[in-house]
Amino acid sequence: MDGASFITLFREETMDQAEGQLWSDELILRYFDEAQIAFCRQTEGIPDRMLATAAAGSDRVRLSPKIVKVRAARLVGKHELELLSIEEAGMPTSVLGEPKVLILGQSKGMAEVRPAPVTDMQIVLDVFRLPKGTITSAGDESEVDDIYITDLLAYALYRAYSRPDPDTMDRTRADYFREQFDLACRRVMREQGRARKPNGATNFSW
Repeated sequence: MDGASFITLFREETMDQAEGQLWSDELILRYFDEAQIAFCRQTEGIPDRMLATAAAGSDRVRLSPKIVKVRAARLVGKHELELLSIEEAGMPTSVLGEPKVLILGQSKGMAEVRPAPVTDMQIVLDVFRLPKGTITSAGDESEVDDIYITDLLAYALYRAYSRPDPDTMDRTRADYFREQFDLACRRVMREQGRARKPNGATNFSW
């Protein structure tokens, strides 16, 4: 859904269509953007495939800040890399060679390969990520599928009724819509969990 359609949906839900509107278009778009980010954070994010580079002689690999979770990794044209946490990996070594392991959790936006490569190597990452773009105008589209638009609307309404303004603040409504959003995210996580089982009959995808 684009920003213009979401603004219309929001105003219909809040009956904020008369002159002297309580929420500006700009504010509604900001809530829309916050909603898609919150939804991705609570449901692991948008499935995607990205590239990262392991530079020659370095064990550090810079990751996109949009990545929420790395699901799998492999060297381009070669083998898969084993994914390990920093706790599982143990102490680093100075050995060079063809990477076998990708270590996650070192720091924000950074991973480690072991051994460090002799030449530059490309790594294909299967990830869950946050939206690539920010919704700031009526023509901007959300990357979250429209089947979840009522869930995004619930978050936007939570933010709208949490606004510290005597004409808009309503703690009871804000708490209600936040609860609805959280419940929806938990439902989506259950659905995705079932869909990812090897023997499942559902191919779940956004």
